[in-house]
Amino acid sequence: MSQVPFDNCRYFPHLFLRPAEMTALEQLPASFKDFIYPTIFLRPWVNSLDLEKSITRIVKAFPNRNYFIELDRYERRKDTPASKQFQALCDPTSGYKSLRDFSERHANMFLNINGMNIQSNDIKAIEKWATKCNKRVVVSFWLVDTIDMGKFYDVASIDNPLFSVSINAGWSTDILSKELKITSLIQGLRLIGLQPNKKIILIASSFPEKFDTLADYKKENGFKMVTPIKEYLLFKRVKTKFNDIDLVYGDWCSSREPKEKSGGTLTTRIDYCNGAYWYSRRSFENRNRTYSDLAMEALSDIEFQNMPESWGKYTISNIPLIDSSSNYSMSKNAACRINMHLVAQIQQASATPEPPNTEEYPDD
Repeated sequence: MSQVPFDNCRYFPHLFLRPAEMTALEQLPASFKDFIYPTIFLRPWVNSLDLEKSITRIVKAFPNRNYFIELDRYERRKDTPASKQFQALCDPTSGYKSLRDFSERHANMFLNINGMNIQSNDIKAIEKWATKCNKRVVVSFWLVDTIDMGKFYDVASIDNPLFSVSINAGWSTDILSKELKITSLIQGLRLIGLQPNKKIILIASSFPEKFDTLADYKKENGFKMVTPIKEYLLFKRVKTKFNDIDLVYGDWCSSREPKEKSGGTLTTRIDYCNGAYWYSRRSFENRNRTYSDLAMEALSDIEFQNMPESWGKYTISNIPLIDSSSNYSMSKNAACRINMHLVAQIQQASATPEPPNTEEYPDD
């Protein structure tokens, strides 16, 4: 199967350009990759000196398919060649001409541009370029920013199938509180006569900054913490109000918002998830459990057993069979969780692909 047409895509995952996210994407079966158009937050890859290394890593994870890049708003300026190349692309002059030129050098690269940084008089230039180069453009508006309503309506009203708009609600464990603001934005589009079936992508995440601040790990529940995934519920609530608009789902794939001191205490931990909940098991100072111990507990959990087959599930299932101290890590734990999230959301939002064969998962 080839990648689904853009207009038929029902899931738009957003991923940071980090090792865990790229591993999770790379380990999706080909049939699952065909159902998505991921947006990758572009930044220099690890310690590389050339920004092209970032594109090489994206293409390795998602070969021969179209994807979007969005400039990583969290990336800090560094005195390296790759960082200087990245900063040059961040120049919004003439409707991000440098970024558009960069995209032209990569056939499968589409653009996701932050609407806050586009000048109103540059919108037409970007549209003209998209038509000339047959490049899709998504213009994203983040709720955390001050949204220029006139610009938002101007972009959403563009009658060009290559142009789409996204509303990014960001991260919040109380993500459902964003419903009113999102509904208000879309209702405004209706009032100005938005063309029928206009595609609007809704991006959100309820992934917690720290699991250990949300609940206690109790012995009576098997030292398992359960956290609901609320972003798809938010999407469904908004969708029921606008059946005449092609509202489609996107999320941040079980990744945290980058912050200087984000994340919980670094400890031995195994996370897993389905389309509705995140589950986390961890070791404590007074109970020195290994990755193998935690994996055995996960394997006995009916929720884990019922999860869709995936590389992440396969990897956790095999921890007791290997030397876990050297083959599993916090980075691999994140990759497994993100991979399981992708599989569950692809199946939830799209026509269900065939279950993957475990032979598709290479040992690493």
